[in-house]
Amino acid sequence: MIITDVLPGNHVISLSYPGYLFYNQTISVGSEKTAAVNANLVGAPLPDTSSGSLSVTTDPPGAQILINGDVKGVSRQRSRPFSRYHTLLLNLKDYQDLKTTVNITAGQTRIIPPV
Repeated sequence: MIITDVLPGNHVISLSYPGYLFYNQTISVGSEKTAAVNANLVGAPLPDTSSGSLSVTTDPPGAQILINGDVKGVSRQRSRPFSRYHTLLLNLKDYQDLKTTVNITAGQTRIIPPV
């Protein structure tokens, strides 16, 4: 493609195409000259589908969330992405602990209903 009637000087060329990263390049166009741009577009990274997430809500709220023994926060928070089977432990003062195994499927959000 040739673009005509471009004023002499420096110009930023920006290219985009679905599935590819944006391409930016500064070119210098001289008076009565043609400047060539050779762009090699790079494919955009695919979304991470190797992990899922877990959403936990409790009644009353505020239960401490432990996943595989590691403290992840308190209920009504979404944990960081992970996948496969995990041991979920919820504990809250004056309430009985809840311990269960959850299976997180890649690319999915598992919602634990209020307990």
